[in-house]
Amino acid sequence: MVNLKHLRAFAAVAQELHFTKAAELMCISQPALSALIKQLETWAEVSLIHRNTRQVELTQAGREYYASVRQMLQDFDQAGEQLKQFKSIRRGRVRMAALPSLCASVLARTLANFRHDYPDITLEVFDLPGAEIMEALLNREVDLACSYANQSPEINAELFLKDSLALLCPSDSPLAAYTSVTWRQLANQPLIAMAPGTTVRTLIEGVTAANDLSLNIVLEPKLISTAMGYVCAGLGVAVLPTAGMEPLAIPGVACIDLREPQITRDISVLTLKGYGLSPAADALRKMILQ
Repeated sequence: MVNLKHLRAFAAVAQELHFTKAAELMCISQPALSALIKQLETWAEVSLIHRNTRQVELTQAGREYYASVRQMLQDFDQAGEQLKQFKSIRRGRVRMAALPSLCASVLARTLANFRHDYPDITLEVFDLPGAEIMEALLNREVDLACSYANQSPEINAELFLKDSLALLCPSDSPLAAYTSVTWRQLANQPLIAMAPGTTVRTLIEGVTAANDLSLNIVLEPKLISTAMGYVCAGLGVAVLPTAGMEPLAIPGVACIDLREPQITRDISVLTLKGYGLSPAADALRKMILQ
């Protein structure tokens, strides 16, 4: 059966037109080289090389075959180099979905470090609500995700951060005088809640349902920065995750612990079970977990 070694042996002879030099190029003995050429010709059922005591030359079939073999070997070597670059994280693409609050806070520095360490990797980051993140991951539209989710038969979840829900209110609000407030104290407050479908809104709805609470929701922004702007303008108070607040802190806004109950959430790196990550995607996963 003809293999890559037969093709390289033939290409070496065709290039050098000298069996001894071709054998040296292949780092094999001349008899071994001759055996490879003979096996190739037997397989092809045609003479490829004409050899006599004075010279070595290609037959017409050999010349035409050499053009094809040379192209095949170039393509093979190029593909091998691309594979090495992919393995060594010098080429490739990583697609990640993450909660907007994480993109604007704890993940921003990690993403900057990844781009610095792997400048040749194309990095795509989609800031999405929790439900859309899970859909993108399950549909294999992204390689990994960072969100509020638990281990499941389909999803592997690796915890990298715990945060909690806190209350944001204007500094001149009566609530700002407290070190902590309860959910029931929010009942009569104009509440700025994140939009339906976001993980924060899902947690808020879980608290109200479990504790028979009714909240006065007046605005439903999709972005944390928008919610904080509303609070600063005096449009109400907001319940937001602590992980997304520090980089977006606005003067005149107080952050207060929210209790009874205190709601914490596990933020994990999410990947699909049964699907291996590319070297580049796994490198980003490890950077986030660090």
